Amino acid sequence: MGQLIRRLRTENEYGLNDFAREIGVSPGYLSQLETGKTNNIEWETLAKIDNMLGLFTYSSPFKADDPFVFEMEKSFKELKELAEKHPNEADYLLTSLRHGLTFFRSQS
Repeated sequence: MGQLIRRLRTENEYGLNDFAREIGVSPGYLSQLETGKTNNIEWETLAKIDNMLGLFTYSSPFKADDPFVFEMEKSFKELKELAEKHPNEADYLLTSLRHGLTFFRSQS
């Protein structure tokens, strides 16, 4: 994972010091992470790295020309953006979706 972070960071022309500051870690820690000298990473830091570099990309296994899938993926992206600014509201919506799915599955 560290090598991927370094490759994406350099491809996006972020210097080590600037990128470390942006994600809220020391340059030494980021260097250790990139070189594999440490594998310990907090979820919040990983989320910041993902947000800046697109570390984890979502690719759909579904047909892109399906209108339902289009709306579903659009809503997924909007929910992710909402979670960055308003995590409680996003969690409420996600929990509501899960409860709804559980309910409708039980009705089948």
